[in-house]
Amino acid sequence: MIRRTFIAAIAIIALAGAAALPQAARAQVPANTCQNRMVVDTVYQAGTGGNNFEYFFQLRNATPDALRVDVTFSGFGPDVTLFSPSLPGVPVGANATLSNQRFGRGTDGQINTGTVARVYDATAGKGATIRLTNCRAG
Repeated sequence: MIRRTFIAAIAIIALAGAAALPQAARAQVPANTCQNRMVVDTVYQAGTGGNNFEYFFQLRNATPDALRVDVTFSGFGPDVTLFSPSLPGVPVGANATLSNQRFGRGTDGQINTGTVARVYDATAGKGATIRLTNCRAG
């Protein structure tokens, strides 16, 4: 009997600790993170004639809330002219996709999802990168 009571007490303590763990983990995640909330689905180019291209990206909000996100472009090289190095506060509706967002033009015919890194909440690395930061209610 004592053994059964002891095992039951240990089980209750273990369950209480397991329940508290996700709450503690959630408390450490900054509120404005983009990882698992906002996604760069696609990066692509469209030919405009000759060896000239325009470059586009598509954002997807994976949450049931409207969000705003800061988008930063870096490392695209001399054959790409960015319209702006950053787009602050881009709004994306709840569970919505923002398509055909033009971010530059140039003569580099290799701007696509396979060649452009997509970074969330972190410092951009080397090479062409689209970075999402500061996802917030919008």
